[in-house]
Amino acid sequence: MNTYWRKIFGWSKTRQNLWDECRLAYYYHYIGKWEGLPGEPEREKLQKLSKLKKFVFWKGELIHEVVRNQVERQKQNQLFLQEGARGYFLQQIEMAKQSPMSFVTEAFNGFPVDNERFAGAAADGLQQIETFFQNIWPRYENRTLLECEKLNSFEIDRTKVWVQVDLITRTDDERTVITDWKTGDEKWIDESTDEQMGVYMLWAISRFHLPLSSVSAELVFLRSGESKSVLRSEAQLQELERAIVLRAGQMLAVQSEQDFSPNPVERKCRECNFATICPEGRQRVFG
Repeated sequence: MNTYWRKIFGWSKTRQNLWDECRLAYYYHYIGKWEGLPGEPEREKLQKLSKLKKFVFWKGELIHEVVRNQVERQKQNQLFLQEGARGYFLQQIEMAKQSPMSFVTEAFNGFPVDNERFAGAAADGLQQIETFFQNIWPRYENRTLLECEKLNSFEIDRTKVWVQVDLITRTDDERTVITDWKTGDEKWIDESTDEQMGVYMLWAISRFHLPLSSVSAELVFLRSGESKSVLRSEAQLQELERAIVLRAGQMLAVQSEQDFSPNPVERKCRECNFATICPEGRQRVFG
């Protein structure tokens, strides 16, 4: 097993989710794709597979991209372009529709994504973009924009932690606000237990050298325009720090590929980036 992955290692909630779901998939995504030299077939295959997205995640990331592009325009003192945003979104939908195997995990694994599903994604995405322009962004346009979906890292007890916050703004009363766009339904999100938001708060405190009392966090649902405040105590954040260090230590303690056991579940394997190369995944999905 190569050692390069250790040099670039950093804990993240996304990494933790995959570790908890299937350690063999974690190996392929975070370690196996660095085996060998650039250009070698197996390495290139894993690099390609790692970029695929489950349909629902692909749609969500595309909506995020449209929003990010518009916020970046605002930072550069340029006008928002709602029609341009709609056009770009539909263009990307059509591109994926013409070649779904290049973008969508299920399609690559042999489960076609039909036109009806793409049409539903287009309608839902356009509605969320409309809500963002008309109902959501007016609440932010007079704030100071600090960062937008920039990959950052910080350290907790010498453990690197990666974060990519959707939006960081500062209000007139000098409060720093963490905003996380949500493209799914509110009923699936419990802000009181959303661990990712706690990680974002820890990062903001470290990045901007702030007390917790000066940091606010919120979930904003692009479908409805509603928002939910996220509250954390000092004790909760300290407990989260301890958990992150412990989990990162478990990830770094692995010694060989044999330490990455699969967790084959047919429904999840159908949506797994690595079902076509994982022995257990192939058996579950393709019989």
